[in-house]
Amino acid sequence: MYDTGNTATDGDERPPRRRSLLRDVSLTAAIGIAILGLVVAINWDPGGDGDTWSVVPYVGGVATDAAPQVGSPAPDFEISYFRVPLQGEAETGTFRLSEHRGHRIWLNFWATWCPPCRAEMPDIQEVWEEVKGQDFFLLSVDFGEAPETAAEYVANNGLTFPIGLDPSSRLVTEYRLAGLPTHVFIDANGIVREIRIGLLNVDGMRQRLEKLKEF
Repeated sequence: MYDTGNTATDGDERPPRRRSLLRDVSLTAAIGIAILGLVVAINWDPGGDGDTWSVVPYVGGVATDAAPQVGSPAPDFEISYFRVPLQGEAETGTFRLSEHRGHRIWLNFWATWCPPCRAEMPDIQEVWEEVKGQDFFLLSVDFGEAPETAAEYVANNGLTFPIGLDPSSRLVTEYRLAGLPTHVFIDANGIVREIRIGLLNVDGMRQRLEKLKEF
């Protein structure tokens, strides 16, 4: 008899093609679990200042510039933003990071479809009310969505802090976003002091902004 090449050996009766497919599926699943585990492990903080288990993993496009690093200057960028105050007309403009030297910057990356992002929005609003006008500037960057989507969400939830618009996801790609929400804290000299992946509560936000005063 001729060997057709379809007979399994070593006690494995599955055809070679099926074994190969199963290996590919298993490898893909293992890689996905490893990436999620790495995100959680890097950012897990048992101190209780934020629910770091509330993370939505994200894989963006291919970046061309250097990744932001703690202790190094934050990559410069320019994007459109809007802000809807409780009274008066909406404010719109362009935010360029390098023009805000002397201010401590809090970047928050989020999207309306992200549950932990939505969960922390009321806390961000509360802390923003406490620190606005104190040499702090918050820019909450909504990415990958139409500006109308972000504007509708902001209006429906009474959010008054500045909202950056990144519909093409260019900025989150350059900042190597790995999960949602992500918080980047930058001192008055433009140096990245912390990159935090995961939901923060009010105390966690306050602690980090207070720490920025040391620089």
